[in-house]
Amino acid sequence: MRILFMQKIKGLAGSENYLIQLLPELLKRGIQADFLAIYPKQYSTPVSLVTDKLEALGVKVHHLVNESDLSLGLLKRIHHIYRDGHYDMLSAHLVHADFWAAMTKLRHNRKMVIVSSKHGYDEEFMNKFGFDTKATFRNKYYWTAYVAERWINRSFSVSEGLRRLLIANGICKKDKLDLIYHGVEMDYLGSKEDPTKRFANRQISIVGRLIPLKGHRFVIDVMPRLLAKYPDLKLVMIGNGSEQERLIEQVKELGVEHAVVFTGFRKDVMELTANSDIMIIPSIAEGFGFVFLEAFACRTPVIAFDVPAGNELIEDGISGSLVKPFDSEELYEKICWQIDHPELRAQMAAVSYKKLKEYYSIDRMVDETVDFFQKVHDREFGSGAAESE
Repeated sequence: MRILFMQKIKGLAGSENYLIQLLPELLKRGIQADFLAIYPKQYSTPVSLVTDKLEALGVKVHHLVNESDLSLGLLKRIHHIYRDGHYDMLSAHLVHADFWAAMTKLRHNRKMVIVSSKHGYDEEFMNKFGFDTKATFRNKYYWTAYVAERWINRSFSVSEGLRRLLIANGICKKDKLDLIYHGVEMDYLGSKEDPTKRFANRQISIVGRLIPLKGHRFVIDVMPRLLAKYPDLKLVMIGNGSEQERLIEQVKELGVEHAVVFTGFRKDVMELTANSDIMIIPSIAEGFGFVFLEAFACRTPVIAFDVPAGNELIEDGISGSLVKPFDSEELYEKICWQIDHPELRAQMAAVSYKKLKEYYSIDRMVDETVDFFQKVHDREFGSGAAESE
């Protein structure tokens, strides 16, 4: 089986890490898994973080430098790569790739078989509604995803919460959208007592882009009360993004700038996570959330809001702590509880680490993904296969 994976790339994030984990494993299973990276010229350097890793792992990479999302020439070039590579199907990732794949099929090759991996949803929607399946919000993202899905043969979601949202919004049909949770080959074997990775005696951390969706503001809000109880505490925010100036201003207004560290982009995220007492993931919603698995691998206990997909990964009080969505009082109480009960939080971290190894493994994910591709292939090409949808 020959599959061309395609995505618009701006740098190394969740979906890119997923492909770096998946594609080499597919090669080991006898599937020719090549990658088509599409990106504007100005992103060439951050894109290389993804493509260089893939190539080092034996994955063939095609590059298309593209400046317009609506270029007919881009569709032609995608078709040429697909045709010349004699691929059986095109695997699209994220909404741009879904749309380009669908339009390529419509314009150049109606027999093209397209599968789509749903890693997340529109940030504008999630900033307003989280994963509320009753919310009605029709914007450019919605209509792009809706139109693209009409030409996609089959899709899968990386979490049940995302799957329910896509079905409720009418983007995907229930019988054409499967579920495959992420899996990783990840472990942390380094020190959890490295003084160069700690900024205070007590350290709580957040890993993620500084954007409204990630909810950093909720943790900053409770910092004055936390510092009144734990003067030796610091909040470490790992990442950068468009909300940094606003968050810095919030920190100053609350008078806690001495206890909040903005690290910016860091390559030693695992080390910083492992050397933190607690990882807080205050996102409004997550398509999946690799940061959960990173914390599990580091045996660092997690506190998150009780929203998708965190509430699919965390069992409250067993493998971490879940907080009523956006409830500052409960967030404060759960942070205090974990700080005051180091043995119990270590037990929860051990449970989450065990879950990582037993379920969120690369082998399980690859097995389910290969099975998904094989069923699509048999349906489209096998004896008695259904006609392409």
